[in-house]
Amino acid sequence: MSSPRFATLAIDDAERHSVVGGTLQWIPVREPLGIGAFGCNAYHAAKAGEDVVERHDEQGAPEEGGGQQELYLVVRGAARFELDGEEVEARAPFVVFLPDPSVERYAVALEDDTLVFTVGGWSDRPYVKAEWEERFFAEAAKRREQDGGAA
Repeated sequence: MSSPRFATLAIDDAERHSVVGGTLQWIPVREPLGIGAFGCNAYHAAKAGEDVVERHDEQGAPEEGGGQQELYLVVRGAARFELDGEEVEARAPFVVFLPDPSVERYAVALEDDTLVFTVGGWSDRPYVKAEWEERFFAEAAKRREQDGGAA
């Protein structure tokens, strides 16, 4: 639902995209709601053992998403985060905040139907849409085409 003054999105009903070579289920939130002030998305793992955060850091150019602080909110289920090699078990509701962009991060679901919501941005400059979002949309479209239309 949206109006000129607000927008809503039921995450469980939102379109999901298989990305990162099919290892990650990405649920765009920022783009469908038209958010420009910060980045935000959700990730879902249907089964325990599936990725809910791809292995990465936030170093690099701002147009590539580099330099961002990130917050991960485990909304449902549980995930094991690896943060620079240290493990943190996060059972919903649980927040992981990463103010340092150089921290390597990764998370795997510990329970079926795990949902992680993420928010990112810079503390010292306005938000700029990262190029990886377009790459994820393109990868998902290619995967759907290869799979005969399935997401």
